[in-house]
Amino acid sequence: MESGRRRTVAHLQTLYTVVVGVALAVALTNLIDQQSAVPIRFAALPYFVAYLFTLVPFYHGALRHLDIAYFETSANSTRPGALMADWSLLFIESCGLLALALLVNRPVPFMFALIALLAFDAVWAFTAHLAFSPRSAVGAAEPRWAKINIVTVLAFVGVLVYLDSVDAETKPVDLYRWVLVTAVAVGRTIWDYVWCWWYYYPHETEGEQRGR
Repeated sequence: MESGRRRTVAHLQTLYTVVVGVALAVALTNLIDQQSAVPIRFAALPYFVAYLFTLVPFYHGALRHLDIAYFETSANSTRPGALMADWSLLFIESCGLLALALLVNRPVPFMFALIALLAFDAVWAFTAHLAFSPRSAVGAAEPRWAKINIVTVLAFVGVLVYLDSVDAETKPVDLYRWVLVTAVAVGRTIWDYVWCWWYYYPHETEGEQRGR
C-alpha cells in the first residue's frame, strides 16, 4: 500500500502532468494547419522543435525532483512546508510552458518567453537546492540545471544582440533566428541530459534487481 506521503506527491505530480499535457496539445495545434494541403506550418516547425526539446527535460526533471526530494528520502530529511512551496513554483513553471506553447507561431515573442522561462527555472533550481531539497541530498542536479539555464539565457541574449545587428535588407534574419534558436534549445537539452543522466535515469539498487 502506498504511503500517504507518496500519494500526496503523486496527486501533485498528476496535476502538473495535466498542465504540461495541455501545453503540448496547444503547441501541436499551433503547428498543424488543417486547411492546408500539407497540414504543417513549416514556419512554426523549428520553434515547435525548440519547444519540445525544452518541455521534455523540464517535465522529466520536475517529476524526478519531486520523487527524489519527497518520496525516495525519509520524511524527516525534508524541510517542513517544502513540498507545497516547491510544487507551487513548478506549477507556475508548467503554466509558463503553456504560455510558451501559445507563441510557437510568433518567433520573436517566443524567444523572449523562452528566455523568461529559462531564467525562472534557474531561480527555481537554486531555490529548490537551498530551501527545498533534502538536507542529506548529495550530488543534486538542481545546481547544474541552474548553471545550464544561466548559460543558455546568456546565449539567447547573444543571439538577440546578433540578430539586432544583422542588416535585414541583405541577410535572411528569419532564417538566422530559427536556426540559432533551435540549435541553442537542442544543445541545452543535450547538455542537460549528458551532465545529469544519473539523475534522470538512476541505476537500480541490488534489492530492486533481485525483485525482478
